[in-house]
Amino acid sequence: MRMSRMTAVLATALGLFFLTSNANAESVTVNSSARVVTPLIATSPTALAFGNLASSAVAGTVAVTSAGVRSAAGGSSLVAGAAVTAAVVNITAGEASATVNITYPGSATLTSGANTMTVNGFAAAGSPASVALNAGGTGTFNVGGTLAVGVSQATGNYAGTFNVTLAYQ
Repeated sequence: MRMSRMTAVLATALGLFFLTSNANAESVTVNSSARVVTPLIATSPTALAFGNLASSAVAGTVAVTSAGVRSAAGGSSLVAGAAVTAAVVNITAGEASATVNITYPGSATLTSGANTMTVNGFAAAGSPASVALNAGGTGTFNVGGTLAVGVSQATGNYAGTFNVTLAYQ
C-alpha cells in the first residue's frame, strides 16, 4: 500500500509539472515580408574599339582607357584611320538610386579566322567597379581594356565579345 501511495504522489507531481509546463507555453505570430526589385536591363551600344595598329617582331599591347584614350607599348604601334572608343554600357532599367556592382571577365578573345588576340585589364583601364543608378533607375558607364598583340600578329579584322556582369549591391 505504501508503494501505491508513493506511486500516486509521484504521478500527481509529474502531472502538475506537465500541466505547469503547458500552462507556460506561448505561441507568437512572426511577420515576414519580401520585396521584388526591378530587374536590371542593360545594353551596350558602343563597342570597345582598339582602332588600327601594327605589330612587330616584339610582342606589345594596345590599351584603351574607359575615357577612350589609346596608347601602345612594347612592339605595338598605333595607326590612324579607324575609330577608337571605350565600350559604353547603359543600364536602362533598375531600382531607383541603387548601387550596382560590375564584374568584368578575366579576359576575352578577339579572332580573325584562326588567329587570336586577348583582351584583359578591364579594371586597370579605369573601368568602374560599381555605378550608382539615378532616381529613374538608369545609369551609364564606360569600359576600357588592354589588347595583347603577339609577335608579328597576323593581319586581319579581329572581333569578339565579352560579358560584363551587373548585380545589385
